[in-house]
Amino acid sequence: MTRATVPTTYPPLPEGASCWSRSTRRVGSVFHAHAFGLTVCRSLLLSRHQSVDARNLGDLQYYGVCPRCFKLASKVPA
Repeated sequence: MTRATVPTTYPPLPEGASCWSRSTRRVGSVFHAHAFGLTVCRSLLLSRHQSVDARNLGDLQYYGVCPRCFKLASKVPA
């Protein structure tokens, strides 16, 4: 499994997710689809005060996106 996926377009959010966030506590953290404090892939607990939301596509491309969250986002019907 790869460490991070670099999207070419802003990925849609999976069902139940509110935004793309990354932890500022973990070194090398990538963006995850965030749903009520827990990531959609269930690998990380994100604190509201210790996480950063993606502002634009450039943020997602710079830090990368979790491959499991990205896979769930690609299953969202257009």
